[in-house]
Amino acid sequence: MLYADSDEYHQYAAGLVRDHAYYFDYKGPMAAWKGLRFRSSRSPGYPFFIAAIYVVTGPVPRAVLVVQALLDTITVFMVYLLGMRLFSRDGPSLVAAGLYGLIAYRVGMVMSEVLSAAFLAWLLLILCGIDLGNKRRALIGGLVFGGLVLTRPLFIILAPLIALWYLKKLGRGKALKTLVFFGAATTVLIGPWIVRDFMVHNRFVFLATIGGRTFHQGSYIPIDGHDIYLAARRRGMDEVSADHLLYRVTIDYLMEHPMHQGKAMFKRLVTLWTPFMEGGDEKKYFFNPLLKDGAGLSMVVVGAGFLAYLASRTVSYLALVAMMIHRRRARDLLPLFALPVWLSLFHFLLFLGLPRYLAPAYPVFCLLSAMIFTMNRSSTEVAGD
Repeated sequence: MLYADSDEYHQYAAGLVRDHAYYFDYKGPMAAWKGLRFRSSRSPGYPFFIAAIYVVTGPVPRAVLVVQALLDTITVFMVYLLGMRLFSRDGPSLVAAGLYGLIAYRVGMVMSEVLSAAFLAWLLLILCGIDLGNKRRALIGGLVFGGLVLTRPLFIILAPLIALWYLKKLGRGKALKTLVFFGAATTVLIGPWIVRDFMVHNRFVFLATIGGRTFHQGSYIPIDGHDIYLAARRRGMDEVSADHLLYRVTIDYLMEHPMHQGKAMFKRLVTLWTPFMEGGDEKKYFFNPLLKDGAGLSMVVVGAGFLAYLASRTVSYLALVAMMIHRRRARDLLPLFALPVWLSLFHFLLFLGLPRYLAPAYPVFCLLSAMIFTMNRSSTEVAGD
């Protein structure tokens, strides 16, 4: 069964295949959205990925899960290769790859985390590889980064970190020349969709129109978002204007209640790193299937998935421990150390933080956790010294 976001992704993809158009007609229970047609509520990366599968199989969500399983297997291999480049030893590299296998429960969900994680692992392979200043490598890196941003727009915040990494490794002159190729490739990939959004909405939209929604949700103000959407509908606003209204109402409330922002920031950080799923989704994905009468094998699979989920959250916490233990290696391993901090800071300061928002960064958490197994070895055994 498809829930909420999954159904939205599915409908966007099915529309691409059926009508060659990108839209989603809301048919859920929320009165504020009844009958609305959204044209940009989701960034296009994951729906196009699903649509490519549907072209071959028809609109069958289970086919997406099979392809995701294959993609996630490739990501395991990429995590191993990253480990070898960073640690130059099989032990920690195999540990990192094995830890990544714990997040396999995500494969069974029609959600963008699996694709995002694959893009991020591929990008890190390029950034941590040899011959970083190669123009062809920079072009490929830019395209991979563009794919990541098209799938999860929030990862545009990695752009400054990528620039710093190139400057550190190549020096100012060569880094700037290489970044031109990297940025050009990214622009070639995401630029046409920004133009498409401008043509559809007659204003600038950065890939998706849910920024106001997530900003409002993550600010935890006592004004229901559905009431704001109902007000927007009464005024005849489109999806972009409604999203902007959510921004305005939320900002106005925070300006009038400055102490509330501090509480919201702390709550966002706690929610981002909580060991529990958002909105009680453990019940939806794990407990309800376990309580239903079904085949014993299905119950075993679901139970194993729940244990894997708990273990994967533990890996995230181990990564933080590893960062403290190996803090002196932060300069050499900037792409690994900076990502958890940068994502946490972004959600702490601005937008809603949910545990699954960290899922695309899980390859990094696995690599950091594997570093714990190097703590009793000579630091010269870790690549990069």
